Amino acid sequence: NCVFSGNATALNQTLGTISATACVFAGNSAAQGGVKAYYGSGVYSACVFSANSASALGGAFQITDNTTTLVSCTFSDNASPNYAAALGITGTGKAIVSGCSFGTSQYIQLRENGNITLIGSNALGGKISTRGNTADSDTVTISSGAILNFSGNTSSVVIKPKGAITFGANVTIITSAGTSVSLNGGVAGSCNQINHDGTTA
Repeated sequence: NCVFSGNATALNQTLGTISATACVFAGNSAAQGGVKAYYGSGVYSACVFSANSASALGGAFQITDNTTTLVSCTFSDNASPNYAAALGITGTGKAIVSGCSFGTSQYIQLRENGNITLIGSNALGGKISTRGNTADSDTVTISSGAILNFSGNTSSVVIKPKGAITFGANVTIITSAGTSVSLNGGVAGSCNQINHDGTTA
């Protein structure tokens, strides 16, 4: 239940384990965003990340060689020049995301061997993409029964890791009517895509 506001990097984890519940990270600005997680692991529940910015990597949250679990967190108005306004995931970093809300343009970027695993229902900001370097092998894992709700976006939806996208069973992608979905990388499994108005896309 802490508030971290107006700092450079509000929280800089270099080892160990962090647990944060109902914390607010707002208006922090640094090269690598409001929170930096290097090595170790962390669990963030019901936290708010708003108006944080980075000159490189993740605007709200940078995950490098760390496993971070995000549960029922909200991301809005964060900024980064590298399609990583919400999350930057690099090295062997892994983000496990469940029940979170990412506002419009709150993009997630993967680099190197980074991975994001999506569980349950998440409202997403439009892009989950790779930096695209030849040596990168970042991946996206979408668990069985997951719902990816992109209905807050009117531009195209992109899920584009350098490596594979792995779908569990009965995955649903929800978009606004008429919005295209681009799945790039080696796709394993399948999904159902429906429009926000309930018709099959």
